[in-house]
Amino acid sequence: QVVTIEAFAVGISAEYGRFTAASAMLETTDRLTDEFVDPNQRGFLMLVGALRAMAEGRIPPPLVLDSFLLRTLAVSGWAPELRVCASCGADGPHHAIDIRAGGLVCTPCRRPGAIAVRQSTIEHMIFLLAGDWENVLDADETVMHEAGRLITDTMTWHLERSVRSLHYVER
Repeated sequence: QVVTIEAFAVGISAEYGRFTAASAMLETTDRLTDEFVDPNQRGFLMLVGALRAMAEGRIPPPLVLDSFLLRTLAVSGWAPELRVCASCGADGPHHAIDIRAGGLVCTPCRRPGAIAVRQSTIEHMIFLLAGDWENVLDADETVMHEAGRLITDTMTWHLERSVRSLHYVER
């Protein structure tokens, strides 16, 4: 027998932005648990927490989604390196991210295809990963958008295909 403990449908379906972001979280979880990662309680609890935050609507949906995606990458063992060079381990700050290398890269390790990134975007991603909502909400729109794009690209790289519902998320 199954008993519903908490339903999120009303809060999530009340707004298109929440609905599309929640759909992206669910599709990502489905893809990961299907092919790459064994389902586990930690991942389930992260999903429930993110859906709860989405339904409450106090945090903008793209930020809840970005934080969920980063944390999901971390639980899967794919968190981008945001403090030291992903290739050689040199201490930062670094100003380029190479998704293939696994995160930030220093100038000597930077390969073609690495993306220049602002320090404020890196800090924003660190705050998203930590759930530091006070600092996350203080970021400007450009930083939020750039971080969202990098997070989406990182997830796509590891899944080896895109999450279709991410294309509908309004940023």
